[in-house]
Amino acid sequence: MTMRLRQLRQSSNKSSSGDSKGGALEFVEVMREIVRRARVEAMELSDLVTSFVLELPVIVPRVFVFVGLLHVVPEYGFKCVTCEGPSMEPTIIDGSYTCVLVERFSHRVYGLGGDGDEFSSDDGELATAAKDRFRGAVDGDPMQLFIGQYEALMKGMWDQHFRSGLERGDVIIAHHPLKVSTICKRIVALPGDIIQRTDGGSRETGHRIEVPKGHIWIEGDNSCASLDSREYGCVPASLVIGKVVCRLWPLREYVSLGLDGNGLERWRCVSARISRGGRPLDARTGREQLNGSFVV
Repeated sequence: MTMRLRQLRQSSNKSSSGDSKGGALEFVEVMREIVRRARVEAMELSDLVTSFVLELPVIVPRVFVFVGLLHVVPEYGFKCVTCEGPSMEPTIIDGSYTCVLVERFSHRVYGLGGDGDEFSSDDGELATAAKDRFRGAVDGDPMQLFIGQYEALMKGMWDQHFRSGLERGDVIIAHHPLKVSTICKRIVALPGDIIQRTDGGSRETGHRIEVPKGHIWIEGDNSCASLDSREYGCVPASLVIGKVVCRLWPLREYVSLGLDGNGLERWRCVSARISRGGRPLDARTGREQLNGSFVV
């Protein structure tokens, strides 16, 4: 429109006095067209604003629900946490950028346990029992064995994360009691348990410690490389963020441990499911770790 107005002005300056009337009429027509288009655009904008206002009763609740879910799900449901460091090897391998799924509701609903069997929900034992049962019933049918393993896995997850609170053998994520950070450890003892330390302690008490009410005793699976309750004592249960369900990353079943002395890359098999159970065997010797504490 601006170019058109310039052309009209130039033509009106160059034209004779007889043509000035026609140029003025043409200029008036252009201005009318500009006003008409401005009115159409204003009406379209008004219709757009009106439709948006009418949709607010639908949009606003959805926005609140979405924002609420963004807060509620990781705060009271499930949360992804990245674990680093060698303290939980071989359950969590250092340097593998392991990301685990943490559930945050069972310990709030059921609190501290300790009345039942210590490792009654160990998925490995359930899966082994299922294998033996189906081997006897169906002479090594792969499908039946798979069904038995699946049932055992689901039952173990249900018992651990939907029917019980904090129990011995649970791998948890908690706030560090001495600094602003989080830790991943395994629960060794619950309130009322007596801990026997194998790496020191008070001689007056025979290297034994009783876990007070409302506290837990936690240690890393790799006892030789873990700073845990042996350093800062019993941890208040209120610092627990949640229980680890499974490993989300890395997706592969084997993680690289780097190069050995011969320049060959070392690999280790890891489990995606991090279940309730005792401290795993030493990955180097295949024997039980004797550096950690235990319940007498």
